[in-house]
Amino acid sequence: MIDLAEKDDSISLEMLNALFESKNVKNLSFWLKCLYSKKTPAKYIIWTNEQPLLMADGLLPDLHVALRKITNPKLLAQLVEALRGRTDTKSIDIVISLLSHPDPSVRYFAASVTRDNPSIRLKEPRIRKLIENNLHN
Repeated sequence: MIDLAEKDDSISLEMLNALFESKNVKNLSFWLKCLYSKKTPAKYIIWTNEQPLLMADGLLPDLHVALRKITNPKLLAQLVEALRGRTDTKSIDIVISLLSHPDPSVRYFAASVTRDNPSIRLKEPRIRKLIENNLHN
């Protein structure tokens, strides 16, 4: 499946869905790469809660790369949800950076991911203000 998708500059909705629904971490890793390296269908959306492997520790480095490289705000807003509850430095850095994203939906979802997160960095007054502003605007 991956061999077929690697050859094209774009990726079909069917291929994206097959990769996303996979139980194979390698397929999900490739799916994440496709989100920033290939042209995706304009109406493609994701629901991270439908793929529990996105929260797996083994996929975290690929998730970090994808969240830094994806330019589609709809995908970014949904994918940041996979960082919910994460307290590692890279995850927190990404969430904080997304609190200042130009797109309001990305900022909102990044702020919502911080709820109940015990990270000390998220308690800093400047960050708290960003979170509150993005949750209520």
